[in-house]
Amino acid sequence: MARFVKVASVAMNIPEYRDKPENKSLSEYMFDVIKAEIDRVLPDKPDLIVLPEMADTPAGMTLEEKRKFWKARGNRTEEDLGKIAKENNCYIAAGVVRIAENGKQYNSCVMIDRQGKVMGYYDKNFIVPSETPGYGNVSGEDITVFECDFGRVGAVICFDLNFEELRHKYKEANCNLIVFSSHFDGGILRNIFAHETSAYFVTCYAGRYADADIIDPLGYPVTTTSNYRLNSVATLNLDYKICHLDGNGEKFAAAKKKYGAEVMIQDHGFIGTVILQSESPDRTAEDIVKEFDIQLRDDYYAYTRAHREKCLCDS
Repeated sequence: MARFVKVASVAMNIPEYRDKPENKSLSEYMFDVIKAEIDRVLPDKPDLIVLPEMADTPAGMTLEEKRKFWKARGNRTEEDLGKIAKENNCYIAAGVVRIAENGKQYNSCVMIDRQGKVMGYYDKNFIVPSETPGYGNVSGEDITVFECDFGRVGAVICFDLNFEELRHKYKEANCNLIVFSSHFDGGILRNIFAHETSAYFVTCYAGRYADADIIDPLGYPVTTTSNYRLNSVATLNLDYKICHLDGNGEKFAAAKKKYGAEVMIQDHGFIGTVILQSESPDRTAEDIVKEFDIQLRDDYYAYTRAHREKCLCDS
């Protein structure tokens, strides 16, 4: 059955700490900046808002000043974002540096639920080596999957994007959507991450050319930022299956003939795979795949590997 979620990615040009008004603390100042950016997408009533890596940390500070800021700030960012989430009945994923109960400091992505409560954190697994002597950050141990009411959400941060180990883990975790909070654009690596995990990929990059692109599970853009705005909003249908074209052509046609617009088949061309989505109130994409015996991409690749092994053994 159709499972729609509206996602807003809010990229930012992180302001300099020197721009802070004298009558405000750094935490108050940065929350005002973040709230102003979030306010731009609230009219669209998003289910999930994504913010960049270290979204609440001003630019221009020394390493020592940053460490003091993070320690003094504590959990204030989570508390402030929690109020926005509760008031607007949405989830918020945001990059923060945090000091955990074990006393270690992590570069993290916090997920806040619709009631304004912290669901948990993803701790950046692959920190840039200089983050430890510089910021004091240590590496996270594993992936985190947030069970939201619309689906399963994973997270990666900045340099994580380079490591296939995380792609494999999130693929196995069967995430519907992955958020990418970053100070590194990532380029084509973002598309690869989406394609290899079969998940929607929501980027939120804070940098000189900040962007907030949303990418589909085949690695193609759903929506992108422009030179006029730094945010993206899109409604995504998370009831989907990734199918190969080989042997499925007539089956796709039969499904469309029977169910019409309730079955959407998105074909970008050139890669031999499509996204089959159900927009039906009565049946899921999995129901449709089973009814018409449509072969999924991963199953077809597994069959191809087995065929290869048989050929090698027979030769």
